[in-house]
Amino acid sequence: MSTFLHTTITRDQFIEKYKNKSGSNGTVKVVKTVLKNAEDLCQDLYSRSLDEVIAELDRVNDDTALINFLQSFIDKLFHKGFKDTQMQGYLGYLRQYTKSRGVKVSDDIRDEISIPTSEIEPRVGVEKQQIKELLSLIRDPKYYTLVLFLVSSACRVQEAMHIRVEDIDFLDSGIAQINLKASYVKEKKLSRTTFVSRECVSFLLCCG
Repeated sequence: MSTFLHTTITRDQFIEKYKNKSGSNGTVKVVKTVLKNAEDLCQDLYSRSLDEVIAELDRVNDDTALINFLQSFIDKLFHKGFKDTQMQGYLGYLRQYTKSRGVKVSDDIRDEISIPTSEIEPRVGVEKQQIKELLSLIRDPKYYTLVLFLVSSACRVQEAMHIRVEDIDFLDSGIAQINLKASYVKEKKLSRTTFVSRECVSFLLCCG
């Protein structure tokens, strides 16, 4: 059924939507990576552009064809070495883009897609000696303090960059309590508290 209403958006508009929604360049980079991989898949399988394939999916309006397309996308990611959590996220972005181009995509369709489970690599902790060796290579006091702060607090770099003096409580015991606001943390949902060592506090005070 034809309509004069705008029912689809362009690729640039789709990317812009996520840029405005998340405010994160990282999210935009992920969305572009998803579309690039989907574009490559369409060229490899059909010698067509992504938008041409989506237009054909819209025309045939067949769930099986859509499922096969999305499964092929996942298979491509798996063979490129992507982890299952990444593939789940990428599938979500591709589903949203396909929907934004006018294809009817039900939420239940993801249950029809098989996502291979990645082997879980054991996490290996960093030994104190390794930390000392790393710090011994840093000559700039500010960079030394930053690395020491990251190690001591277990903060991400972007979280550390947001911290202000008013977020730090220097305790009588000599350590410091770092109060991370929800807007600082990666998920931007819950605030959290962490602590840094006496050594880190001394460098913070010297470099502050």
